[in-house]
Amino acid sequence: MKFLLTCLFILVQFIVEGSIVVDTFAVGPQTVTANSGNNNASQSLSGLDTAHVLDGQRRITVQGNMSVGSIVATVDTSNGGSFAYSSNNPAFTDAFGGRLLLTHIAGDRSNTFDLSQFASEFYIIDFESSFFGGSGSFAATLNVSSPSGSDSTSLTIDETGSPFQVSVPISELSGADLSQAYNLTLDISGLPSTAAFEISNISFSSSVPEPRAVTLLVLAILILATSSLFKSRRQAEHVTN
Repeated sequence: MKFLLTCLFILVQFIVEGSIVVDTFAVGPQTVTANSGNNNASQSLSGLDTAHVLDGQRRITVQGNMSVGSIVATVDTSNGGSFAYSSNNPAFTDAFGGRLLLTHIAGDRSNTFDLSQFASEFYIIDFESSFFGGSGSFAATLNVSSPSGSDSTSLTIDETGSPFQVSVPISELSGADLSQAYNLTLDISGLPSTAAFEISNISFSSSVPEPRAVTLLVLAILILATSSLFKSRRQAEHVTN
């Protein structure tokens, strides 16, 4: 058992080593709703635990063109935390124009944050699932502002019911002064009238674990654990006999 726990510890260290929290969604519960009465809804939180939210700030904005129905973005802090976006307006067959803006370090020109320390790392989003009305993968952007200018880079979000990661090199945002950054924003625009996705974590990491590498490591750990267990049983049987 001790050997197996050691193996599991090695696996966890391999996956999370070097990661810096952007948002675990474990603190700061929020529900932001856009509807026909307010098609541009926003809510900001500050003073959050910086162990769970970068710089302790989060702003959620949802937008959409609708006469019925709603778009809801929710931070659920239970069970480790998660963020969910959901729209369910099947009456709309034309462009719905749903939009999510998920902003961290939500400051201004006089209230900035040094992102240059992460310039060689990746912005990593852990999705639990995503659905874009059956349209397949979906384009989004990551934006950052600074007093001297702004920059953005594109990313692609798969449509799948299984967990997956999206990673963006922070170096692609070098057009902004990362040492004086504010409004680091994930912008997912043009969402269809039936769309839903869930995010479990956002982080900065110096490397992105390749699925094949993680799989091989898991297999190696299982083989070692099985071998150790078999050896222990053989030794126990030998002592008994």
